[in-house]
Amino acid sequence: MELFCIESEFELTASFDSAIIDDDRLLHNLMTTEEHYLINGSYFKCLQTDLKPSMRDIVSNWMLEVCEEERCERDVFPLAMNILDRFLALVKIRKSQLQLLGAVCLLLSSKLRQTSPISPKTLIQYTDFSITYEELTGWEILVLSRLKWDVAAIVPNDFIGPLLRRLGKSCTLINEHESRIKKHALNMIDLCSADFNFSMIPSSMIAAASIITTIDGLLSLPIASADSNSFRILKSLSTKILHHLHEITGIDKELLRECQLQIEQKIGDLKPSSMVESITNVNNVNNVKMVAGSKENYNSALINSTDKCLHPRVFKHAPCVVGEGSIGVEF
Repeated sequence: MELFCIESEFELTASFDSAIIDDDRLLHNLMTTEEHYLINGSYFKCLQTDLKPSMRDIVSNWMLEVCEEERCERDVFPLAMNILDRFLALVKIRKSQLQLLGAVCLLLSSKLRQTSPISPKTLIQYTDFSITYEELTGWEILVLSRLKWDVAAIVPNDFIGPLLRRLGKSCTLINEHESRIKKHALNMIDLCSADFNFSMIPSSMIAAASIITTIDGLLSLPIASADSNSFRILKSLSTKILHHLHEITGIDKELLRECQLQIEQKIGDLKPSSMVESITNVNNVNNVKMVAGSKENYNSALINSTDKCLHPRVFKHAPCVVGEGSIGVEF
């Protein structure tokens, strides 16, 4: 008898289990545990004197781009940023080591949140070979040891399913558009994970605020405002959903609204500049070269833009740049 190994190009994922999602102990355990994985304050002010928030923005955009190119699970990027922030709150590093740390966090997060982790070789290629395999594996052990191997953190993505499930029981509209709301909410969570200002906010609050922001955004669509009567009904629905989220999570309504306003402000700040507009629809390296020019001019342009939050595609297949040089080079 001959045995054949049939490989599929699609990764197998766990199927939906209502018995787990509907169990109140799941949500209770998530909210009880989440505070353990929050940083207490800004490490830029006391520990990381060689780093700036703009450098974290650049590295986070590069990490998000890697996740998009590798089609990682949606939980990988938020968890990687959580590991990065917790490590930076404990260990002082040089800015030349920041992308190395980002690559390590992606490696650890992909091992935890998806069936096939990102290979070390791929991560090294994404850094334009500014790091070595020995550095990557050595720093992996360093991060694990300093975090005491406690890297399976609670992230906002973990709350989206349970919250939408409970909201859907009292609101059929959410049940009908659950996949759409979930998709947009996860996009907003990625946006929050890339911003250091959200790193000290509990994951449950970010998840709940992302859901409210998504629903309010959908209600503001022209389709919703076409019928004035329907618009009034949908508008009142936003207030009811906020009240339901308050009852489910126990988070104060004012705090949820404040977090929602921060997310909306972050979205408003992402209005594309002329450079981003020319890159947003880029899907190949040739167009990136057309915008950036040579590699030397490419890096020079990024060096002069360290205070700007650039679109992640700017960093495709190029070393992440902070300060006055590329990460992986001694300053």
